Amino acid sequence: MTAPLAPSADPASVDSTGAGSRRPRRLLVALGVALLLTVLLRGVVEPYYVASDSMAPDYRLGDRVLVTKLGVPWTRGSVVLIDTRAFGGEDRSLPLAEGVLGRLLAGSARALGVELSERSEVVRVTALAGEPVMGKPGMDEIVPLGSVQVSSGGPGGINALVKVDDIIGVVTTRIWPLT
Repeated sequence: MTAPLAPSADPASVDSTGAGSRRPRRLLVALGVALLLTVLLRGVVEPYYVASDSMAPDYRLGDRVLVTKLGVPWTRGSVVLIDTRAFGGEDRSLPLAEGVLGRLLAGSARALGVELSERSEVVRVTALAGEPVMGKPGMDEIVPLGSVQVSSGGPGGINALVKVDDIIGVVTTRIWPLT
């Protein structure tokens, strides 16, 4: 006859509450950190698609640019991204609501309050508040406080006064194509 096993040596009595659960927990933590960083960085820097050739040759249709939204001061000559909804810019958004998956994603985005339209333009600041409006010879018009004059120079480009609040951020670099 054999002696009974001591309770600590009995395989059935081993506590296995934490066994094998570290890998899924680490994966969830990593995904959570990645999501948090994405949300936080989205408010600071964000890539944008250049939707026209109006800033050629500096930026061409199809280029991707990185726009810094906080902490980068802009001055006359700075290349900025503006929201064109204030003066009726065209909606150049992709037709996301096509197909079953597109309708599902578009509906989810609207439910979360996400704007799907793309109404932005890469432009250059040409005059600041208090300075004469550029490109209007013989006129004594001054850029009003809280506004700037912007232009994109190319054919079909913008030459407008916009509110400072309509500046999304400063274009810091081209990220595509790599040149």
